[in-house]
Amino acid sequence: MIFEFDSDQRLWQEAVREVVTKECPPALVRGVVDRGVDPAPLWRIYSNLGWTELTEPAEAVELAIVLEELGRPPTPRRIWRR
Repeated sequence: MIFEFDSDQRLWQEAVREVVTKECPPALVRGVVDRGVDPAPLWRIYSNLGWTELTEPAEAVELAIVLEELGRPPTPRRIWRR
């Protein structure tokens, strides 16, 4: 059993990471949390890219990559400071 991404999966990971980094900066997350900024435009981008359509079992790895990358920016460091 192989536990490493193949080259296509690594490319997918890099592409998703680039989009999330560009479209979901910490300032946007702060705006949603602190000022009630509407996150719908961000989710429209993700939906237009087809990320919300990854529902088939054959797409499980791609979905896992998207979910992992979506989990990176929404936790700005200052949230974790006490």
